[in-house]
Amino acid sequence: MRNNKRTVLVLGATGLVGSHLVSELSKAPDIECIKLLTRRHLGLEHPIVQEHIVDFESLPKDGDLFICDDVFIAFGTTIAVAGNQSRFKRIDLEIPLEVATKASAHGATHCFLVSSVGADPNSRIFYNKTKGELEKAIAALDFASFYIFRPSILLGNRDETRLSEAIGIRFGRFLRWIKPDLLGQYSGMPADLLARSMVAASSSPLPGKSILHFREISNLNQSHE
Repeated sequence: MRNNKRTVLVLGATGLVGSHLVSELSKAPDIECIKLLTRRHLGLEHPIVQEHIVDFESLPKDGDLFICDDVFIAFGTTIAVAGNQSRFKRIDLEIPLEVATKASAHGATHCFLVSSVGADPNSRIFYNKTKGELEKAIAALDFASFYIFRPSILLGNRDETRLSEAIGIRFGRFLRWIKPDLLGQYSGMPADLLARSMVAASSSPLPGKSILHFREISNLNQSHE
């Protein structure tokens, strides 16, 4: 457990993982302030949660907004929702990198990123390539600790779920019922478990870059229960 009280910045609080992340962070005894960057008011009533409504196409220049100890990034979309590769890259790479860069410049020392299994800047698959490029770019920033979480399909209740995702989620839940890690790093990952593991990692972060897949994420959560 870290000795001092922490201020954390969360990007992606409205998403499946991000919503669980805010809930878990609000329970952590060593966190005194949770700053949320969001497009819309979330109506969260908690004494340590601060909502900051921003335009992600033109992030505020106010440095105070980005002052934090830790930055959590659970921000992204799919190419289908984004509409094209250019827009997807803007959402999944450029905006998260800009937030991480600003947070690092204003004193953040730890970064926790939700990436994806298969992320690789040299991949021929555009989605994996973009995720890998973000990992590489953030790794070049001056963070004492950088945790990369690489889940496969995320399991949980979404506000909007496309048919292909719904089928994948049901199949993932079925396989998890048989055996949670049946598919190794490609096993379905419950979003709430991922969020708990991210918060657990932040309580005693290791120096350098750490890459976690399904089993490492699950073990991290279990070791802090």
